[in-house]
Amino acid sequence: MATVTDIYIALEDEYYLVRYTSNHSHSTDFQVWPVYWVTPPSGEPLFGEIGATRANNPDDLPAFIAGSVKWDGCSDIEFPEYEKESCALHNCSRFGLTSMGVLLGRIWDQCIVLCPNSDTGVTGEPNAIVDDSPFPWEAVH
Repeated sequence: MATVTDIYIALEDEYYLVRYTSNHSHSTDFQVWPVYWVTPPSGEPLFGEIGATRANNPDDLPAFIAGSVKWDGCSDIEFPEYEKESCALHNCSRFGLTSMGVLLGRIWDQCIVLCPNSDTGVTGEPNAIVDDSPFPWEAVH
């Protein structure tokens, strides 16, 4: 039986919903959707990016990022929106590039915590630091 956990991650003024699914004893899967608000975070979120299709339910949109992290720390990351094209991530600043790394690092941390048989000692990685805030405006930056 799969366990699904939705967690919001805030990075400065960017917000993401990450859906973690633990349905194996050896890995945790994840999907990521950007969260978009017309005004600062309040009420129900809209999912999607500025200038793109948005929805009230993330399941109505393709995930921006998807993948899995295994018990030993190995990970696979995909960009489903770009499956049919050459994958290119456009960023307008250094912050855009570094925030992607921070986002992926936080996702990795949470996947390891949710994986029942994880062993981060195998990879030499430090203990996971997890942002378990239920809402993005309460998340630690």
